[in-house]
Amino acid sequence: MRKIALLLLLVIGIVLIPTLAQDATPDPRYVGTVPAPAFPDDIEWLNVDAPLTLDGLRGKIIVLDFWTYGCINCIHMIPVIEQIEETFPDEVVVIGVHSAKFLNEGETENLRQIVQRYNLHHPVINDDEFVVWRSFGANAWPTFGVVDPRGNIVALQSGEVPFEAFERYLSGMIEYYDSLG
Repeated sequence: MRKIALLLLLVIGIVLIPTLAQDATPDPRYVGTVPAPAFPDDIEWLNVDAPLTLDGLRGKIIVLDFWTYGCINCIHMIPVIEQIEETFPDEVVVIGVHSAKFLNEGETENLRQIVQRYNLHHPVINDDEFVVWRSFGANAWPTFGVVDPRGNIVALQSGEVPFEAFERYLSGMIEYYDSLG
């Protein structure tokens, strides 16, 4: 009887150890290792009642859209951003980081008019001094950053990105974190 019990434990161990080891190995596509820098306390926000913090967004995937309204490629991305918001309303928070190319684009009232013109509903940071831009390593308009639910940077991509690429990546990321519980 004792031999059967030991054999049963051995078989269970052989089956469970690879499963447990697999769950313990982070997926590098979805798990960042570099903590996202905090948003500056004195930065101006639009479309929110109070400034957002990365700590306050823990548990959510954050998509940062580094843009400027004088950039046609950035404007092309607005429908893609809207699709992300509609497809993942509970799992993903989009934050626009407006880093003005020209001085007049950094004026809050001008930015507010653009946000209204394009009917943007997500939070927008007026990063007129490029503080957030530099801290995340953006280098072109548009650039998209992704922060995992634990607050680490997992991706930074410049240029226009099709919705299908976002959808595949974000769906995989959501599935991965859901599997962790």
